[in-house]
Amino acid sequence: MSDSSSSRHSSPDGHEPNPLLAENSGEVSETPFNTLGLIPELLQTVEALGYKNATSIQAQAIPSALQDRDIIGVAKNWLR
Repeated sequence: MSDSSSSRHSSPDGHEPNPLLAENSGEVSETPFNTLGLIPELLQTVEALGYKNATSIQAQAIPSALQDRDIIGVAKNWLR
């Protein structure tokens, strides 16, 4: 189910995907993590874990969080 051109959908240790991670809900955006202004150490960790694109809610929230703004967000799959 994993595709190297998209975000990772399974964990490297073989455990079930975390349903609370938006990557597992199919809501992956076209926004690469490397365009969101993350510090180099965090970006390196995200990429080492195999994530390439942020989810829609991450792409919208991360820039505001980095500007020290308050955020309230609800992922679509949480409402189901």
